[in-house]
This record gives sequence, C-alpha cells and structure tokens, in this order.
Amino acid sequence: QSNHRAFLVWKSCTLSIVDTVGGGKLVGGNTATESTQALMSSTGGVINLYSGTITRNPDNKASTSGGVVFVGADSTFNMYGGKIYSTKKAVTVAMGKINMSGGIIESSANYAVELSGSNSAFNMTGGKVAYTGTRYDTYSAVYLHGGTFTMNGADAYVYSQYSAVKFGNVRCKFDLIDGKVKGSVGLSIDYNKPTVTISGGEIIGTSSYGINNKGAAVTITDGTVKGVTAAVYNSGTATITGGRFSASGSTSSGILNAAGSLSVSGAN
Repeated sequence: QSNHRAFLVWKSCTLSIVDTVGGGKLVGGNTATESTQALMSSTGGVINLYSGTITRNPDNKASTSGGVVFVGADSTFNMYGGKIYSTKKAVTVAMGKINMSGGIIESSANYAVELSGSNSAFNMTGGKVAYTGTRYDTYSAVYLHGGTFTMNGADAYVYSQYSAVKFGNVRCKFDLIDGKVKGSVGLSIDYNKPTVTISGGEIIGTSSYGINNKGAAVTITDGTVKGVTAAVYNSGTATITGGRFSASGSTSSGILNAAGSLSVSGAN
C-alpha cells in the first residue's frame, strides 16, 4: 500500500500484475487526504492486470477526480482478470485506452469506469463493470464524457442498479456489437452530441426504458432491447432497421417516440 500511488508507470515502461499473493491487495491513498490512485499510467505506459485486487483506502477523503486506476494520455491498461473496487471512482481513462477481457471493475459510490477526452477508448470483450451504489440520479457503471466505448464479446457485462451507461454533453461514441447492458435504464442519453450504434447484444431496462434517448443519434441494426415502460424511448434521432424490442409493462410500448425523428424498418 501507499500513502499516494502504489505504482506510477511512465513512458515506455510496462507493469504486469500476476497476483496479489495470499489475499493481499494494492491499496492507493492510504492516508485520509492523499491521491486515491493505486495505479497510474501516463505517456505511453502499459499496465497488465491478470489477477489480484486493486482498491483504495475507504477513509480517504481526497478528490474523486481520478480513479483507483488512472489511465492517462497515450497509455494502455489491459485487464485479463482480477478485481478493481472503489468507494469512489474505480477507473478513469483520460486520453488513454482500456482493453478488458475479464475480471471485475466495481464502484459503490461513483462511476466504475469514466472516459474523458476525445482519444479515450474502452474496448470490452469480457468481464463485468458494475455500479452497486444508491445514487440513482448521478452515477452509473460506465460514464462517457468523451472517447469511444465498444462492447464486443458474449461475456461482456455492464450492470447497474440504476443507469448502466450514461452519456455527457460531449462528442462520444458507444458501439454494442455483442454483450449485455442491464440497469433500471440500460442507456441514459440526455444530450444530442453522443452517437450510439447497436448491431447486436442485449440491453435491458429493469424498471423503465432499455434506451432512454433524449437527443442523440441512435442507430440499431440488430440486437435485443427490453424495457418496462418501453424498450426504446426516443426524443432524439433514431434509425432502426433490425432488432427485437419488447416491453413488459401493462401500458407499455416497444418503441415510444416523443417528438423525435424516428425511422423504423425490419424490427421485431
């Protein structure tokens, strides 16, 4: 553990974590006021996580601007297994890249994964990202405030008790090719700058909408979207040429258009 960062991986350096043996863990921000980061990579650094636990001091009162793992400019975080857990942000990507094929990223009181900056990327082919907190109006499992989030794996799973994926008022992109997104609302889109493409996988809204689109350009060519009030609520621009849509509520609608631009052909 460290009072500040446990590891800073810089430039062309690579850090590989195979295990934290005997139930050990990497802990960042061990004092009450220092940085919460356990791992930070920047300017070309590479971190590989195969197994083990990365977390933070639960008593730390420092700013939540950076996660337990901070992936900075031009750096890469490859996650094959293990667990990252935080009572604040778990992983922050600021102009870097995550490749996730296994493991768990979880936050109980902030975003589990936050992307910011136009060049940030999150490529998810497996594993689980989860928000398990109670702030339904604020946080989500994944928050896109820039960059591109791509899900393309049957074992890729994003879960939240509330919104699973939320979008900021910036240009950002979400591509669902395969995998599952599940929350009270699957995708919560409040602005017109994001771009969303669904070509496979499954989106589930457990208490309202699978997709709540209030302004963005959403294209759906395949996949499954389920909701309660509606599978898709649209007041933005939605183009649907395929896919399966269902809503379980007694007065529900598969696709509910509310003053948006909607084109539908070939959907079930």
